[in-house]
Amino acid sequence: MSKQYNFTRAGAQAETICKRCFHCDETSFIQLNVSDLNSYQSGLYAQDAFPYLTAEQREIIISGTHPECWNELFGKDEEDEIGVS
Repeated sequence: MSKQYNFTRAGAQAETICKRCFHCDETSFIQLNVSDLNSYQSGLYAQDAFPYLTAEQREIIISGTHPECWNELFGKDEEDEIGVS
């Protein structure tokens, strides 16, 4: 089973990236604006290149790890448990 995400602006050139989770082996396909992806690949931090994504969605791009797998591997952050963002 795979997950698909589409985060493109109308009229923007899009690129689909494919990330496989090393834990569950599930694949995520994320469609992003090419200019944002280029900025990230040029060294811009993910939170600056993709401010419209959640931290969990950016983690898929960075490490390929799904939120559920991250929590299974490392547990929840204390901030997540008390609702701090």
